[in-house]
Amino acid sequence: IWRFAILGASLLWGEIGIVNAWPPDIDVMWLFRYSVRWDAGWYLGIVRFGYEYIPGRSTSVAFFPLFPLLIEIFARVLPGSDVFAALIVVHLALVAAVVY
Repeated sequence: IWRFAILGASLLWGEIGIVNAWPPDIDVMWLFRYSVRWDAGWYLGIVRFGYEYIPGRSTSVAFFPLFPLLIEIFARVLPGSDVFAALIVVHLALVAAVVY
């Protein structure tokens, strides 16, 4: 219920101009773009381009590999994009944590 409330608030804020769906170049359903926030950009970058290290710039090597690996596996099995696969992985992890 909380996730739907956050999504609803994001949609409302997007419609009245408080926030924009980020990033605009994500080519997925407009509803999923509101879930691509904070570290999601880093993880999607790892899924799409692998780990990168460029001296003097922020790097993705600080992120653990299991989450991007699971996203890649689910993206190959499920129809849709890597963002959709990431949402499925996140919610399955949530269910596992709640059950645990």
